[in-house]
Amino acid sequence: MDSKTYTKTGLSAIIKDLSVFNIAKLLLVVVSLSSLILTSSYVHAILKLENAIVGFIMFMFILMSVMTLFQSVRMQEDKALSLIGNTIIIIITVVLGYQLYKICNDAFINQAKLNDPEIVKHAIGLIRNELIGFVVGAILLVVQTVKTLR
Repeated sequence: MDSKTYTKTGLSAIIKDLSVFNIAKLLLVVVSLSSLILTSSYVHAILKLENAIVGFIMFMFILMSVMTLFQSVRMQEDKALSLIGNTIIIIITVVLGYQLYKICNDAFINQAKLNDPEIVKHAIGLIRNELIGFVVGAILLVVQTVKTLR
């Protein structure tokens, strides 16, 4: 294999060729990985809350984030069906993330005795930031899909 094959793949190629697709792909990979990395912060926060469903919603959100990560790595710029499928997966991830955000925020506001509110507040902010990243990635994928379909 020559050196050109190695330069066409990987992060350096994505950074070198910043198109809408590559920005979306890079953003989705970073947000998905951060979601996986921050799982321990979420677990510490939900252990403080007195809500039964929040653990299940958090698990589903993390699972969909990992699925988004794998699909983002696999998606191809010129295949509209791949882009549409990834956008649907991201929308499901955003819905689950919003449910997690809403449940954590409501429990944070309504729970009378909260041992360490700063941990929960920090987790709520992280979830909000990840949701923004997923939404921006989905918008960029929709833009790329429209460009592909033309």
